[in-house]
Amino acid sequence: PDVEILSVIKHYDLPLEFPKKVLSELESVTDDTQSQAADRTDFRKLLTFTIDPASAKDFDDAVSLIKTEKGWKLYVHIADVAHYVSLKSELYKEAMNRGNSYYFPKKVIPMLPEKISNNICSLRPFEEKLTLTVITEFDSNLDIVAQDVTESIIKSDARFSYEEIDDFFDDKDQEIPNEIQKTLRNMRKLSSSLSSKRVEKGYLSFNLPETQYVFDDDGHVTDLVRSRETESHKLIENFMLIANEYTAGLLSKYKTIYRIHEQPEKRDVTSVTDLAKNCNLRFTKDINVNKTFQNVLASLHTNDEHRVFDRLILRNLKKAKYHTTNFGHFGLAMQNYTHFTSPIRRLSDLLIHHQIKAEVNGRKNLFSPSELKKLAIIATEKEMIADESEREVDSKNKMIFMRKRLGEVFEGIIINMKPSKLIIELDRFPVTGVLPVASISGDCFNFYDKGMKMVGRKTTFNLADKIEVLVSKVDDDIYFRLAD
Repeated sequence: PDVEILSVIKHYDLPLEFPKKVLSELESVTDDTQSQAADRTDFRKLLTFTIDPASAKDFDDAVSLIKTEKGWKLYVHIADVAHYVSLKSELYKEAMNRGNSYYFPKKVIPMLPEKISNNICSLRPFEEKLTLTVITEFDSNLDIVAQDVTESIIKSDARFSYEEIDDFFDDKDQEIPNEIQKTLRNMRKLSSSLSSKRVEKGYLSFNLPETQYVFDDDGHVTDLVRSRETESHKLIENFMLIANEYTAGLLSKYKTIYRIHEQPEKRDVTSVTDLAKNCNLRFTKDINVNKTFQNVLASLHTNDEHRVFDRLILRNLKKAKYHTTNFGHFGLAMQNYTHFTSPIRRLSDLLIHHQIKAEVNGRKNLFSPSELKKLAIIATEKEMIADESEREVDSKNKMIFMRKRLGEVFEGIIINMKPSKLIIELDRFPVTGVLPVASISGDCFNFYDKGMKMVGRKTTFNLADKIEVLVSKVDDDIYFRLAD
C-alpha cells in the first residue's frame, strides 16, 4: 500500500530522514519548561484545552476564554517552537530545507523531528509547556478593544477532537467536565459573532471538502469519505485568524513575511460573473469585488451547485502566497495577515515566532529585507511542492481504489467540461473522472464555452446536471462512459 506514496516522495525528492547533524544536535535539546517558568506569564491555572483532528499528534495551539467585567478575554496559546529552534541551529537549517510538513494518508513527513513536534513542543494535556499567547479583549458587543502577546507557560486541561466538540454542540452525550462545557458554549457564541463580522467585511467562504481515507488493517483503502467543515472547525479557525491578524499588524512596522492573497484581475471577475449569469444564477454585481463574489456564492442554493461553482470561482482567483510586501488578503478580507499559529509544521510561522519574540524582548529585527524576501520565496515554493505531492498521492490512491470498481455504475454530477470531455464527480465517492464526448454514440455535440454547455441533436449537457456513468477504464486517469 505504501508503494504509491513512496514513488511520489522520491519523485519530489522529499526527505525521509533527518541528517546526522540534526539528530546529533537534537540529543542536546531538552524540555526546560521549569527553568523558564519564572520569566514568563503564568497561565497554568487558566482553563485551557486543545481541539484537533482525532489523528493529530502535534498540538501546536490551545485556547482559553474567560468572562471579564467589560466582556470577554480570549487566549490563543501557540507552542513556542522558536525557543528550541534557534536561527543558527541545524534544526532551523533543516526546517528551511523542508519548508513545511507533508501530510499523506497514513504518513507524515514532519518539518521538525518528532522529539520536538510530537513531544517537547506539542501542547499535550496535563503537561506544562512554553507558549506564545495572543490575548484579545472583547467588550459586551464582542468587538475587539485590546490585544497583546506574551511569552507564557500553560498546562492544557484536556485534549478534544473536532468530532467530540461537534457531538457536544449537537447535544449528544459527551463526558466533558461542566466547566469546559460552559466555556465551549461561550466560545460558540464568540465564534458565531466573529463569523458574522468577517462576512460583513467581505470574507469568502467556499465549500470544498477534502477526502478522508478509510483503511483496512493491511493499509489498503477501503472507502473514501468527504470531510465537512463543522462548527468546531470554524471555531478554531476564527480564533486562529484573530491571532494571525494581530501578529501581522504588530510586525507591520518592520519588514516581515505576510500571507497575501491579491485581488482578482478585472477579466477574472468578468469571467466569473458572466459564467454565473449564463448558468442562470441570480445575483447583484457590487462595486466591492468581495461583495460581488459573496453574492455569487450566496446565489448557490443547493449542495450540487456548490460542488460545481465553488471550484470554478476559486480557479479564477489568484493563489495565496508569502510575500514581504503587504498586498492584503482578498479571500479573508483582511489588510494585515500572516501565519503565526502553526510553527511546528510551517517555516513561515516559525520565522514569525522569532520576530514576535524579538519584539516582546525589545530586540532588533532579526532578518534583513533580503533575507525575508528569500525566505518568503522558499516558504511559497515548498508549499507548492507540498500541495502538488499531496494531490498526486490523492490521485494515485483514488485510481487504485476505482480499479476495483471497473464496470460498476454510479450517479454523479457534471462539475466542468471541455470541448472533448465532461468532467464528472461521483456522488458516492469524492472521485472525479473524465467522460469523453466521443464515447457518446448516436449524437454529435457542439461545445459552447460561454454558457458551459455541450449541445447535441438529441441531448444537451449543462453544469450541475445529474448523470449516471459506468467506470470504463483506469490508467492515467479515471474514465467513464454513459451507463445507458
